[in-house]
Amino acid sequence: MSRIVMTGASVAFEQKLRVAGVNGELGRSTDDLASMDPERAAQVVAPNGTDVVSIGPDVPIAVSLGFAAALDKARPEISVILIAKASPELWEPALRAGVRDLLRPDADDETIRLAFERALETSDKRRRNLAATQEPGGKNGRIVTIISPKGGVGKTVMATNLAVGLVKLEPESVVLVDLDLQFGDVRSALVLTPDHSILDATKQVHGIDTTTLKVFLARHPSGLYALCGPTTPAQGEEVDAAAAARVVEALAGEFPYTIIDTSAGLSEHTLAAIELSTDLVIVADMDVPSVKAVRAELDALDELGMTTATRHLVVNRADSRVGLAVRDIVNTVGMNVDVKIPSSRLVPLSVNQGSPVLEANPGTPVGKHLRELVARFADSRVRQNGSRRWRRRG
Repeated sequence: MSRIVMTGASVAFEQKLRVAGVNGELGRSTDDLASMDPERAAQVVAPNGTDVVSIGPDVPIAVSLGFAAALDKARPEISVILIAKASPELWEPALRAGVRDLLRPDADDETIRLAFERALETSDKRRRNLAATQEPGGKNGRIVTIISPKGGVGKTVMATNLAVGLVKLEPESVVLVDLDLQFGDVRSALVLTPDHSILDATKQVHGIDTTTLKVFLARHPSGLYALCGPTTPAQGEEVDAAAAARVVEALAGEFPYTIIDTSAGLSEHTLAAIELSTDLVIVADMDVPSVKAVRAELDALDELGMTTATRHLVVNRADSRVGLAVRDIVNTVGMNVDVKIPSSRLVPLSVNQGSPVLEANPGTPVGKHLRELVARFADSRVRQNGSRRWRRRG
């Protein structure tokens, strides 16, 4: 049975939780979090087998956030619910601390039950995902899928620069898959003339091996490999989503990094990629429709139970003066902005010339911010060794 640990001395909230009918074994920790080191508290309060920890409502916010951050670092499979009055000022630090949800102390029974059920489901998926990545002999690499509900926000720019940036740090380690099956731009963005496309690969997937796999890939001068999209929308209709997913799995077995560019929205193929992904890069633009659509897309993924991948929110053209601030995006989406890409004429110029910014102009201001995106995926050893390369080539 799922285990829920409640912290703090609020007997009233414990009673509300029991009345709400949450499906799980309830326990309450009366340890004084304020008097304990956060890392020590994470060990004491959440023993093995804990799925969800609720903090508050009588625990000071600063103490709650410190404890949540320590718990997120030590036990990432545990979902944390903060019992406090939600506010724009609280959402951002709570999300940074790894809090899964904010719940008002006076919430009704149904709201409480649904919040804890979501947290339990997320914990279960996280635990299974961690177990899968720790299996002996497993060699699957990281699968990073770039998504956005709307087109024209810069998904391909992020995908190509992330791929080129990673391959600069780890040569021969990256494959870029164009899963925008109707109007994919990867081949033009990298000036590639591939002999094959993902359609060819999906037709051979049942008998695919390492040698066969690389036949379908185009090689970029940077050392990046790419599996390009079909040449016509009609060919794109022939690509089976399940077969595309098997191709991605095969690539992840051979490359440390598989980067996937997708079409706008949540197509069947995009959902198949998301289900396999270790990470999602969500790209938003500085306009209200784009931001609201991102929130709707994330809500849809939550409803589908697609919550195991680590999410990274990127705002493109973040310095645009259009009456919308980055803080407004955080409040609307309910997620901290991880990377802010400034406007720059170098971006459309790089697209037109087929040379990503991190290949041609890595030392520029926009290149610096794109490197921040790359750094989220390269391990610390690679980042340290690679920083010298950026300085030399920038």
